[in-house]
Amino acid sequence: MTNPSTSPENFPLAPGNDRFFDEVTGSMSPGTTLVAGSTIDMQILRDLFAGVAEASAALGVDPELREELLETRTRLAPMQVNRRGELQEWLDDWDQREASHRHISHLCSAGSPGTAGPRRGRRPRGHGSGTVGMRWREGRLVEATILSTLGGACRLRAGADLRVTRDGRPARTTRPEPGIVEIDTAPGATYVVVS
Repeated sequence: MTNPSTSPENFPLAPGNDRFFDEVTGSMSPGTTLVAGSTIDMQILRDLFAGVAEASAALGVDPELREELLETRTRLAPMQVNRRGELQEWLDDWDQREASHRHISHLCSAGSPGTAGPRRGRRPRGHGSGTVGMRWREGRLVEATILSTLGGACRLRAGADLRVTRDGRPARTTRPEPGIVEIDTAPGATYVVVS
């Protein structure tokens, strides 16, 4: 377990995690993001240990390290589903202080580029914004399907050009800055993103 740890995009509504005066910034803070064993840490370590073990096997070196990493990987905190049916962001099932804050850091391995095939039903938190399905091949995202629940702007960051369609036709998009595609989504509409 990592400790101290943080889930970088939100504050847990944990017992004793109250507002406080931050002497560094000179302002009131809504609490701290410091926790033990955040989901993002467990996912990063799980992927890192698997990648190093795979490289060790491919190169035929460090068999002891490989075994240690694979054994340690089995002891990492598991991914958990919270009482609302979401991927739990922290080791404990706490609510989030900023419930309308959209963030997905705890989903970093939900559709890991190291895996192949579909990953469906990933829901970024905040406003019931929608669900995302992803299909991977050889470590690259092939296609993402986005179901917009409430409509509104959906921003995607990508290192490659993206094509976005709705009902088989090009969707309305803008490019507010390099590497960003913004989709003007309609409630209940499904968008297909292809790189």
